[in-house]
Amino acid sequence: MLYFILSVMLYCILRAMLCFIVGDIKELIDRDFSSFDKFRELMSAKTVAIQGSGWGWLAWNPRHQRLRLTTCPNQDPVSMQGM
Repeated sequence: MLYFILSVMLYCILRAMLCFIVGDIKELIDRDFSSFDKFRELMSAKTVAIQGSGWGWLAWNPRHQRLRLTTCPNQDPVSMQGM
């Protein structure tokens, strides 16, 4: 049941984001993930795979100058992964 609730919540959040994504971030998402729909699909797949507690992040990778999807267990910050 918790999985269902979180899935619906994530879907609603990402769907709402679609209305507000404009400008530079939209261009970066289109460049790095082909489209917002592909980004949403990849983000959902990564975050659904988290067992227990953890976070899914859309982060900027300064080394490669690209957006990256990553996950962190528990309360670990994304900066631990060099983002």
